[in-house]
Amino acid sequence: MDRWGPARPAHRQADVDTGPGVTDTRRTTAGRPGADAAGPRGAAGVESAHRAVGVGGARGAVGVGGGRAVVEVWWARVGAARDGFVGDLDSVERGRLAAYVREVDRARFLLGVTITRRALGRRFSLLAASVSLDRTCTECGKPHGKVRAEGVELSVTHSGDLVGVAFGERPVGLDVEKVDAGVDVDGVARVALSADDVRALAEYDGIAKARAFTAYWTRREAVLKATGEGLRGELRGPVPAGIQVQELDVGADHRAALAVVSAEPPVVRIEDATQLLS
Repeated sequence: MDRWGPARPAHRQADVDTGPGVTDTRRTTAGRPGADAAGPRGAAGVESAHRAVGVGGARGAVGVGGGRAVVEVWWARVGAARDGFVGDLDSVERGRLAAYVREVDRARFLLGVTITRRALGRRFSLLAASVSLDRTCTECGKPHGKVRAEGVELSVTHSGDLVGVAFGERPVGLDVEKVDAGVDVDGVARVALSADDVRALAEYDGIAKARAFTAYWTRREAVLKATGEGLRGELRGPVPAGIQVQELDVGADHRAALAVVSAEPPVVRIEDATQLLS
């Protein structure tokens, strides 16, 4: 099993800050992918989002942790979106929001922007609407690129019922995907995953196979986000040196992964975004 797989050896485990409302479910030994009924889990899993959201974890400042990378990951559910959040958006963000046709897509985008603005406002003692976000595309110069902010690295993701934003001092990539029981796992895996991944997926059947595939996919997407390659990157390639990848437990219906450009496994802190949205 290569580094893309759902399970990781114990020596690659990341530390999870188990503040109030966050349960440390790290495994101390490497397990076979899919060993539990809910499908594969990462060696450094954290309390699933459907339990964590509404409880609230300990908030920690990025940049502390004995020299190791510290990453905050904020989660919210789509139902937390409110029309009043639009007041924090700038003109570019309002334009993008208005362009969405489906209400659920509007809610996901609105939540992602709101969490980003309010978390950074809290960090830098600014009003959410005063936070400066840059969405300039590095290729064409138009405002539709990866969102960036001065003084912090960040990554936004949303799928299904979940919206997440990761913040760190080093480049980070966060990806969440809703498990689709109807996906053609074998067909997509042959063109998107490595030969080792495809062979590993043969161990699964039914919904467990869909979960395992989604776990592999999110890990690869998270790495491409962390390296900045995005859609231009090679999904089937090996994990670049100096990238730490781990899965985050967000419940049976979704899979999520976090990648960090770091020589050492990061300290990960899971946060309940509802405390920002109230």
